[in-house]
Amino acid sequence: MITVKDNLLFEQYFSRYSHESSNLKVTAALHGNSKAKKINGGILNFKHHLSEPHGISVCFSDKSTTFSPTTEDLFIVENLNNFLNPTGTVTGVPIEFNQMNVIWGSGTDITSDQYLSFLMQYKTIYCFLDYDLGGFKAFRGLNANLPQSKVIFYQHPMLKEYLEMFGNTISEEQYLELIGFEHSPGLEQVIGLILSLKSVNKPPVFLEQETLQYHLENINGN
Repeated sequence: MITVKDNLLFEQYFSRYSHESSNLKVTAALHGNSKAKKINGGILNFKHHLSEPHGISVCFSDKSTTFSPTTEDLFIVENLNNFLNPTGTVTGVPIEFNQMNVIWGSGTDITSDQYLSFLMQYKTIYCFLDYDLGGFKAFRGLNANLPQSKVIFYQHPMLKEYLEMFGNTISEEQYLELIGFEHSPGLEQVIGLILSLKSVNKPPVFLEQETLQYHLENINGN
């Protein structure tokens, strides 16, 4: 049994729960904890072409946007440093990559179902993600949820060299999880490359995509 000792104070505090909004995030804030609900929307940082110095924000609400793709193919770049420094990002890739729309994936945020209806408008989607479990999980999610698009895990032409030079040694637990991706559609080649570098005295390694910008900086003398 609960006894209310101060009715006025009780009513002042709990009166907030009589107010509601059609926006669940607003209702949660009215009730004292906006973090209890997620925003039903999102923002993608978008460029019409990778070499553009400035991009735009594409806003989504309830899994939709009025913005439309301007090319048939899309290049997703996971990390911000590569998105902001496109010259290094496209080292060694075909020139047509610079004719594609580009989106900053913001880590794994790009896998949110908020963006699926927009992404499915692209014919081909190239995913330039980290060469690690996070990147593989993000790709597998996109590939599974976008069956009408051709989703490709982008393997940089200098990947083997940079795995050997700058790769981060993985744990036994990570190795066992990596094996689970070995036969995932679209990941066979890159997983095979990582596993091929393993030897008795040399464990497998992962690679962050920012390291792949270093080669071009050296060539240009920066």
